[in-house]
Amino acid sequence: MTKLSIAVLTALSSLPAIANSNAAQIEKIEVQGTHVEDASSLLRNGLDVKEVARSVHIIDKKLLEEIRPKSLENVITFTSNASFLGSSDGRETSLTLRGFQKPPILIDGFRVSQWGGVSDPEIYGLEQVEILKGPDSILFGEANPGGIVNMRAKRPSKNSQNEVIVEFGSDGYISPRVDVGGELSNTSLVRVIGLYKTDDTHRNYTNPVKRAYFAPSAKFMLTDTTTFTVLAEITKDDNPADFGNVLLDGKLLGPIGQVNNGPDDTMKRHLYNYGLDLTSQLSAHWQLNARARSIDSGYEYSVFWMPAAYIKETNQVMRVPANQINENKEMAYQLSLSGDIDIGTLRNRIVVGADHRTTDGFSGGGWDPKVASMLDWNNPDYSQPTPALETLGLYRFSDEATRYGVFVQNHLSLTDALLLSAGIRHDSVERKKDGGEQQELNHTSAQLGLTYAITDDYRVYSSYSESFSPNTGLDKFNQFLAPEQSEGMEIGIKGQFNQDISFTLAYFDITKQNVAENDPTAQIDPNSLNPFGQRTVGEQTANGAEIDLNWQISTQFSVFANYGYADHEIVGLNAQNQKVSKGKAQNTPNANSSIWLKYDFEFGHGFNATVGGGLQYTGERYISNDVTLDSYTLVAGYFRVEQGPWQAQLNIQNATDERYVAQTSAATAARGVQAGKPRAVIASIAYRF
Repeated sequence: MTKLSIAVLTALSSLPAIANSNAAQIEKIEVQGTHVEDASSLLRNGLDVKEVARSVHIIDKKLLEEIRPKSLENVITFTSNASFLGSSDGRETSLTLRGFQKPPILIDGFRVSQWGGVSDPEIYGLEQVEILKGPDSILFGEANPGGIVNMRAKRPSKNSQNEVIVEFGSDGYISPRVDVGGELSNTSLVRVIGLYKTDDTHRNYTNPVKRAYFAPSAKFMLTDTTTFTVLAEITKDDNPADFGNVLLDGKLLGPIGQVNNGPDDTMKRHLYNYGLDLTSQLSAHWQLNARARSIDSGYEYSVFWMPAAYIKETNQVMRVPANQINENKEMAYQLSLSGDIDIGTLRNRIVVGADHRTTDGFSGGGWDPKVASMLDWNNPDYSQPTPALETLGLYRFSDEATRYGVFVQNHLSLTDALLLSAGIRHDSVERKKDGGEQQELNHTSAQLGLTYAITDDYRVYSSYSESFSPNTGLDKFNQFLAPEQSEGMEIGIKGQFNQDISFTLAYFDITKQNVAENDPTAQIDPNSLNPFGQRTVGEQTANGAEIDLNWQISTQFSVFANYGYADHEIVGLNAQNQKVSKGKAQNTPNANSSIWLKYDFEFGHGFNATVGGGLQYTGERYISNDVTLDSYTLVAGYFRVEQGPWQAQLNIQNATDERYVAQTSAATAARGVQAGKPRAVIASIAYRF
């Protein structure tokens, strides 16, 4: 337990007896130019976003409808110091925040295993995307120091708008979708969201990308103060097994549509998410939330030719037959009690909670390195059939874990202008692998923050926060590695000028310790049990600044913009056990920015129109000491016409047809190289009622 944890625990435990007071009404606010009702699934309390001593960015439904994103990749880059890391051959969605890779991705505040879980989440099912930046293990336990991404799903509402949409576009893309719901009775609401889509894409595969998505939910008012919600989310994908492109010295080699495995290879994915939510207003001052989720996710490949290496001298891709299957089952429970009360003359907004989560997953498959197929990259011949599954050397790994967490957080109004936030959490993690390795972790995290309202429109803030995350690898003796531990500080200002300009300006400094790296002694130590063992001697630092800005220039014209810069570095040990720089985090830009403009106008006969568009810039990314990936800028735009219940919209993405590398793990590689998507046009016709 850190000294800060002890200090926070002492401060929280010394609170005097609780006395009732009138609960304050939480106002609806404008964040980054989009209307936000609340961020309760992210913050787990009734705190106003502008009072949080952290940078919080929200991309709401309105902006999602404007940009028409096909994936989370197109959404996250509208946030400063955020970028897309890659999809790991379609198995996961990886992001970076503030220079740190793979922040947790949550659905309604619940973590879903990224490996085979949140792989290309369905954006149409979301109300908004919420990003909380910086280390934070208080509310959700294990976390990456860059921050947390929460995808808030659409739920039943009296004010929800029914709609039927058909989207269609380039590369044979077509997607009918529906979102309907409303009151069944005075005490019940329902909502049903569904879509089907097929997309030939720009890649030269035989089969198209296919998705079926179905998300029904129902909300029941059990009493005047208690609601009960039942929900489900079912996603099934039948896609080509896409292993990317070929990269030589950091440059794409050949057409971006050319495939390096087999054009008939397939991959099937699924996500089944079922949940129950109970919310009860116990009194004017206290609210109870009890929630549960059952999540089943995974993927399965056909037997495929797995790209293993690129041979520069012969311009060939060496491939070996392989197969892989992954399954994750999770049960998660959350219980929290929040209150808005006075203690003496001081207002306290307190949340106390407990979490429990069990995961049971396995990864299996096989491969045969003795049977190699050489693919001529200049003149590829895909006619060689793949061997039967039974001929491969099959393997299976399992990983079970049980996690418990308890926390308390208080937002204490010391004066009308000064708000002190303090939180502490204790986590217990038990993990077991099928090789017999076990690990028990106990970790305490703390957080402190101050927010001061200079005026009603301007607030300055500072915070210190901690996070931890178990390392997934094993050392050379097949023992679990020590968990990553992080701490960060942040200072900033949030403001609104003349009700027209709102902004958040922040500076941060974050350090992550126990970063895993390959152990060079694992293959030469005679006592070593694992030649691929790792060690936790590394450290990663990141410091930088960012600004997120919205400017409502007039009732018709608005601008949304951001810029972020993060200087990040990884330090490890050399062969002489001396600390040396290992470079920067791979694929992670130092700088990114975006700007989005829109203009609304009328042109008679009941027609309303909107024209908009913008730029997304991603800076150079480190791959090795000799190679960096080039920066790139994407241009997008849209035009929308509405009359009565009808709406037609035309979007163009990557309008300049920019050729770029979105992700890679090596300067020269035949696998894990993801080229950016070329120009795409999407048209849609919607009927709303």
